[in-house]
Amino acid sequence: MGSALGLILSWMPGFHIVNIMVLITLVYPGLFVGNEYYVPYFALGAVIAFSFMSSISTVYLSVADDSMMLMLFPTQRYLLMGYGHRAVLLYLIGALTAIIFLAIFSLTIATIVMPIVYNLFSPYYLWIL
Repeated sequence: MGSALGLILSWMPGFHIVNIMVLITLVYPGLFVGNEYYVPYFALGAVIAFSFMSSISTVYLSVADDSMMLMLFPTQRYLLMGYGHRAVLLYLIGALTAIIFLAIFSLTIATIVMPIVYNLFSPYYLWIL
């Protein structure tokens, strides 16, 4: 359900997933009655789907003319040079590689490092937040 929301929002101009997550956080007691543990998974699915699918709309739907060449994303520059499909493919390969590395990190190194970091910074959380 979260990935469907991320997919829909990635194609709608003017909507960003962070703004919608704030609204969902405000109204989630009414949406997830009885099981509030679904909210983080819903949000994670929405954010991942938004990040993957927004690459297509960023490359193909928001390209300016040649006079704005210095203000374009690199993927939009590729599109203007005629390599739009390659730009989307490189964007998605980079995003998928980042997710794989994050999963490996969170399953291995983070389980060892995070308790140490927590114990180190726990007296200072009041000042950090």
